[in-house]
Amino acid sequence: MLIAGNIPTYEVTASYQIYGEAYVRSVLFANLAETQLRFKLSALKKDFDVLHRQFRASLISWQWVDPSTTALQKAPSQTAVSRQE
Repeated sequence: MLIAGNIPTYEVTASYQIYGEAYVRSVLFANLAETQLRFKLSALKKDFDVLHRQFRASLISWQWVDPSTTALQKAPSQTAVSRQE
């Protein structure tokens, strides 16, 4: 699978059991020049296939944004106000 059309990925999937319930965990890795992205999904085994399809489909929507061209909005500062009666 490629993210953003040109970032190769690899995925590791493992199943395990805890408290009598079967689970599956998937970790998808994307190695960039100076960063590694990890996307994790854990679910009950009976729900995993449906959720995994949605999980992988959501990765296609990732986009890179250059912070130097993006206007960041700063949260308004909050001033403490005391009330005396």
